[in-house]
Amino acid sequence: MKDQSKIDQKNENNKILETLKKKQATFESFSSYSIFKLFISITKFSCFISCAMRNKDQHLFRGNEKKIFKFGGPVCSTFMTAVSLSHIVIAFVVKEPSKIPNEILFLQQSAKMDECPKCWCGIEVDVSEKELSDNSYLEKVLISIIECTCLKRENLLISQTGRPLRLYGERKNVLLHPQLFHLRSLHDTICLNEKYMDYKWLTINEKIWSEMEWVPFTQNALGTVLFDPVEQSQINWLKADRKHGASQLAIKCLEFLQENYGTKKESMSPVHVYNYCYQLFKSRSSMQPVANVVITFLEKWNAREEDNTPQSVAKVCKSIIDEWSGDVDIRIPMMFHKLLCSRHENHKKLKLFTLSISSNVYKALNFVSSEKHSHNKYTIDEIVIAESRPLFEGVSMAEKIENENVSVTIITEAQMGIFIPLCDAIVFGVDTIDLRNGYVINKVGKRYENDREQGEAKMYFVFCYLLLHIFYLLWNLSVLKNNVPVYVIGHESKLRRSNTDVTKEWPNLEEKRLLDQTKINNEEKSTEDQRNVELEEMDEGEITKDWASNIKTKRKNCQIRNIYFEKIPLLLIDALVLTNQIIEQNKN
Repeated sequence: MKDQSKIDQKNENNKILETLKKKQATFESFSSYSIFKLFISITKFSCFISCAMRNKDQHLFRGNEKKIFKFGGPVCSTFMTAVSLSHIVIAFVVKEPSKIPNEILFLQQSAKMDECPKCWCGIEVDVSEKELSDNSYLEKVLISIIECTCLKRENLLISQTGRPLRLYGERKNVLLHPQLFHLRSLHDTICLNEKYMDYKWLTINEKIWSEMEWVPFTQNALGTVLFDPVEQSQINWLKADRKHGASQLAIKCLEFLQENYGTKKESMSPVHVYNYCYQLFKSRSSMQPVANVVITFLEKWNAREEDNTPQSVAKVCKSIIDEWSGDVDIRIPMMFHKLLCSRHENHKKLKLFTLSISSNVYKALNFVSSEKHSHNKYTIDEIVIAESRPLFEGVSMAEKIENENVSVTIITEAQMGIFIPLCDAIVFGVDTIDLRNGYVINKVGKRYENDREQGEAKMYFVFCYLLLHIFYLLWNLSVLKNNVPVYVIGHESKLRRSNTDVTKEWPNLEEKRLLDQTKINNEEKSTEDQRNVELEEMDEGEITKDWASNIKTKRKNCQIRNIYFEKIPLLLIDALVLTNQIIEQNKN
């Protein structure tokens, strides 16, 4: 019986093998069989990596040893391993922003706390990565501050976000996110919950750090959000400015650095300069030149080895300013003239449309229309400018057109559909150019005009017009036939680098001398995440100042939005005019 069962089992195995061979022969009959096998192998490996990354205890890439440094205190790492991070927001409350020096609220942890009992700290809140990505963590932090201190919500004002710090040592694999809040008034009485036993309003000086017991990294975290009055006023000005373009603000950043650190008699702390640069870097998220100029400064400054003297700061700033100013004044206008010569052979006098204000655009327009440049083959007969609400930058643009013989027409954005078909080209500046992901960022309204001109509108756009604006659609069809070209003018500093995200570009700058702070999360993000660039939203008061501002009291569900920038797909743009090149869309 045993022999018979072995024979039956063998026959069954043979049948299975024959079936598998037939299936394999079927696959081999296709020329893509080898590709199929490669695809299966890659899929299996990807699944393995994904599962391993989700396992908090699994450490990949063990061959890459972490470089650990001790630089003025806690242990820090300059190499990221594939581990899961926990996120903690550490919040500090400033008593009187206008008072100098500032007083900061510190809490003493209860003796019953497992970690750092009786130590002083800010208010720490555990948050998730999702809460950080959609900014919902701020609400959670505000609630925690209220629960811990009994401060009133209406008296707390979100002030500033600091550079994230990667922690090691006792607080392994923690990403610390500093956050600063201001008190609107001083009438609230502080009462603590069971987590804390005491509180103090302290003026920051070196003495308090040595005399009191602190939760690790409290001093480091506070240094990323607290600056002297001059530095803070510069950061606030940069965030609030609405009159200058991206290139001008980038130059202003260099002037601030030169003013703060290029004129001092003694050497400055590289870490303090680094933290200040981070605030400049993050101040205008939609303006790439601001980010690029800060990175360029740090790269060149780091290249000077250990020379962190004021003279080195001044030299680096001056070299970048001279390089950028020359490009804007000479190269870009000449490139624009070259583009007009190649694209508009049959038009000696051009009628152009523009929106908002751009230093690169008005310098290019002035160059082409200037009577001083007699060699110019083409000139500008008329410029149509949209007024560009809410701050009417288009009106300021009109004032900067130097040639009085050039006719200037100012219109509202609602009239663009009427005037654009009558123009030879659309010209506007740019704040960010992302060639890798295929878009540019600039003042809102430009995508609307481009969509209509290039016929690249989404289906919902078409449906809305079919259902609600049939006659207006027919009018726009005549606009599409005109196919008015779109030209974007910008300095090459506005090109988004492959890794200009703050979590990717900045840590590389630490390795030579900025080692007392930790690297932040450098894990690869998906392409979709890389495209989620934060678009600046400004104060709603810029909109409501010209009409009934009491609408919110009449309607509780009324929301007012003032988003300044938008993404424009490169497919809607005919040519990019840069410092040293013209990038034209392939029409084939």
